[in-house]
Amino acid sequence: MRRKDREITDQKEILSILQRHRVCRLGMCDGPRPYVVPLSYGVEEKDGDIILYLHGAKEGRKIAIMKRNPAVCVEVDGEYSPLEAGNNPCAYSCNYVSVIGEGKAEILEEYEEKAHGLSVLMESQTGREFPFTPVQTESVAVVRVRLQLVTAKRKR
Repeated sequence: MRRKDREITDQKEILSILQRHRVCRLGMCDGPRPYVVPLSYGVEEKDGDIILYLHGAKEGRKIAIMKRNPAVCVEVDGEYSPLEAGNNPCAYSCNYVSVIGEGKAEILEEYEEKAHGLSVLMESQTGREFPFTPVQTESVAVVRVRLQLVTAKRKR
Protein backbone atom coordinates (compact mmCIF):
# COMPACT_ATOMS: atom_id res chain seq x y z
CA MET A 1 0.00 0.00 0.00
CA ARG A 2 1.45 3.30 -1.09
CA ARG A 3 -0.26 5.49 1.56
CA LYS A 4 0.75 3.76 4.80
CA ASP A 5 -0.67 6.72 6.76
CA ARG A 6 -4.17 5.67 5.61
CA GLU A 7 -3.76 1.92 6.01
CA ILE A 8 -6.03 0.02 8.41
CA THR A 9 -4.36 -3.12 9.75
CA ASP A 10 -6.55 -4.04 12.72
CA GLN A 11 -8.70 -7.01 11.66
CA LYS A 12 -11.47 -6.08 14.10
CA GLU A 13 -11.73 -2.65 12.48
CA ILE A 14 -11.73 -4.17 8.98
CA LEU A 15 -14.48 -6.59 10.05
CA SER A 16 -16.44 -3.66 11.50
CA ILE A 17 -16.22 -1.82 8.17
CA LEU A 18 -17.49 -4.88 6.32
CA GLN A 19 -20.33 -5.26 8.83
CA ARG A 20 -21.47 -1.65 8.34
CA HIS A 21 -21.79 -1.84 4.56
CA ARG A 22 -24.20 -3.83 2.41
CA VAL A 23 -22.80 -4.05 -1.14
CA CYS A 24 -19.52 -5.42 -2.44
CA ARG A 25 -18.14 -5.49 -5.93
CA LEU A 26 -17.00 -8.95 -6.97
CA GLY A 27 -14.21 -8.98 -9.53
CA MET A 28 -13.48 -12.06 -11.64
CA CYS A 29 -11.38 -12.95 -14.68
CA ASP A 30 -13.46 -14.07 -17.67
CA GLY A 31 -10.59 -15.29 -19.82
CA PRO A 32 -8.74 -12.16 -20.94
CA ARG A 33 -11.52 -9.82 -19.75
CA PRO A 34 -12.31 -8.56 -16.26
CA TYR A 35 -15.90 -8.86 -15.01
CA VAL A 36 -17.23 -6.98 -11.97
CA VAL A 37 -20.68 -7.29 -10.44
CA PRO A 38 -22.20 -5.57 -7.36
CA LEU A 39 -23.70 -7.97 -4.82
CA SER A 40 -25.20 -7.97 -1.37
CA TYR A 41 -23.13 -10.04 1.04
CA GLY A 42 -22.89 -11.44 4.52
CA VAL A 43 -19.72 -11.43 6.59
CA GLU A 44 -18.40 -13.44 9.51
CA GLU A 45 -15.08 -14.10 11.19
CA LYS A 46 -14.19 -17.73 11.75
CA ASP A 47 -10.89 -19.11 13.05
CA GLY A 48 -9.26 -15.72 12.42
CA ASP A 49 -10.43 -15.56 8.80
CA ILE A 50 -12.86 -13.08 7.29
CA ILE A 51 -15.46 -14.92 5.23
CA LEU A 52 -18.00 -13.40 2.84
CA TYR A 53 -21.13 -15.17 1.65
CA LEU A 54 -22.76 -14.24 -1.65
CA HIS A 55 -25.83 -15.60 -3.38
CA GLY A 56 -27.53 -15.47 -6.74
CA ALA A 57 -28.88 -17.47 -9.62
CA LYS A 58 -27.63 -21.04 -9.97
CA GLU A 59 -26.52 -20.37 -13.53
CA GLY A 60 -25.33 -17.38 -15.49
CA ARG A 61 -22.11 -15.58 -16.29
CA LYS A 62 -20.97 -15.08 -12.67
CA ILE A 63 -21.31 -18.76 -11.74
CA ALA A 64 -19.80 -19.93 -15.03
CA ILE A 65 -16.73 -17.74 -14.50
CA MET A 66 -16.27 -18.93 -10.90
CA LYS A 67 -16.40 -22.55 -12.03
CA ARG A 68 -13.63 -21.91 -14.58
CA ASN A 69 -11.53 -19.65 -12.35
CA PRO A 70 -12.42 -19.38 -8.64
CA ALA A 71 -9.88 -16.60 -7.95
CA VAL A 72 -11.86 -13.49 -7.03
CA CYS A 73 -11.40 -10.01 -5.64
CA VAL A 74 -13.98 -8.16 -3.54
CA GLU A 75 -14.20 -4.43 -2.86
CA VAL A 76 -16.33 -2.54 -0.33
CA ASP A 77 -16.30 1.23 0.13
CA GLY A 78 -18.30 4.01 1.72
CA GLU A 79 -18.43 6.81 4.28
CA TYR A 80 -17.85 9.45 1.64
CA SER A 81 -17.76 13.16 2.37
CA PRO A 82 -16.28 15.79 0.07
CA LEU A 83 -13.29 17.90 0.99
CA GLU A 84 -13.69 21.20 -0.80
CA ALA A 85 -10.71 23.33 -1.77
CA GLY A 86 -12.15 26.62 -3.00
CA ASN A 87 -11.19 27.55 -6.54
CA ASN A 88 -8.48 24.93 -7.06
CA PRO A 89 -10.13 21.90 -8.72
CA CYS A 90 -6.93 19.82 -8.35
CA ALA A 91 -7.00 20.19 -4.56
CA TYR A 92 -10.47 18.67 -4.07
CA SER A 93 -10.69 15.25 -2.43
CA CYS A 94 -13.01 13.22 -0.21
CA ASN A 95 -13.04 11.24 2.99
CA TYR A 96 -13.76 7.52 2.58
CA VAL A 97 -13.11 4.00 3.82
CA SER A 98 -12.41 0.97 1.62
CA VAL A 99 -11.61 -2.73 1.92
CA ILE A 100 -10.19 -4.93 -0.82
CA GLY A 101 -9.84 -8.68 -0.38
CA GLU A 102 -8.66 -11.55 -2.51
CA GLY A 103 -9.79 -15.13 -2.13
CA LYS A 104 -11.18 -18.23 -3.75
CA ALA A 105 -14.88 -18.57 -4.53
CA GLU A 106 -16.40 -21.84 -3.31
CA ILE A 107 -19.82 -22.69 -4.70
CA LEU A 108 -21.50 -24.47 -1.79
CA GLU A 109 -23.48 -27.65 -2.38
CA GLU A 110 -24.39 -29.05 1.05
CA TYR A 111 -27.65 -27.94 2.66
CA GLU A 112 -26.06 -27.06 6.03
CA GLU A 113 -23.34 -24.90 4.46
CA LYS A 114 -25.78 -23.13 2.14
CA ALA A 115 -28.26 -22.51 4.99
CA HIS A 116 -25.46 -21.13 7.17
CA GLY A 117 -24.24 -18.82 4.37
CA LEU A 118 -27.75 -17.53 3.68
CA SER A 119 -28.32 -16.99 7.40
CA VAL A 120 -25.09 -14.96 7.70
CA LEU A 121 -26.05 -12.96 4.61
CA MET A 122 -29.57 -12.18 5.85
CA GLU A 123 -28.35 -11.25 9.33
CA SER A 124 -25.72 -8.94 7.82
CA GLN A 125 -28.29 -7.32 5.54
CA THR A 126 -31.29 -7.10 7.89
CA GLY A 127 -30.02 -7.65 11.44
CA ARG A 128 -32.49 -10.55 11.73
CA GLU A 129 -32.03 -14.30 11.89
CA PHE A 130 -33.91 -16.50 9.44
CA PRO A 131 -34.08 -20.29 9.15
CA PHE A 132 -33.76 -21.81 5.66
CA THR A 133 -35.34 -25.02 4.42
CA PRO A 134 -33.67 -27.43 1.99
CA VAL A 135 -36.12 -26.30 -0.70
CA GLN A 136 -35.11 -22.65 -0.21
CA THR A 137 -31.39 -23.39 -0.28
CA GLU A 138 -31.75 -25.55 -3.38
CA SER A 139 -33.25 -22.65 -5.32
CA VAL A 140 -30.12 -20.44 -5.20
CA ALA A 141 -26.36 -20.58 -5.55
CA VAL A 142 -24.47 -19.72 -2.37
CA VAL A 143 -20.81 -18.77 -2.62
CA ARG A 144 -18.28 -18.60 0.20
CA VAL A 145 -15.18 -16.44 -0.19
CA ARG A 146 -12.56 -16.87 2.51
CA LEU A 147 -10.40 -13.77 2.18
CA GLN A 148 -6.74 -14.74 1.94
CA LEU A 149 -5.37 -11.22 1.50
CA VAL A 150 -7.13 -8.12 2.85
CA THR A 151 -6.13 -4.47 2.67
CA ALA A 152 -8.08 -1.50 3.96
CA LYS A 153 -7.64 2.24 4.15
CA ARG A 154 -9.36 5.36 5.36
CA LYS A 155 -9.02 9.02 4.59
CA ARG A 156 -10.43 11.40 7.17
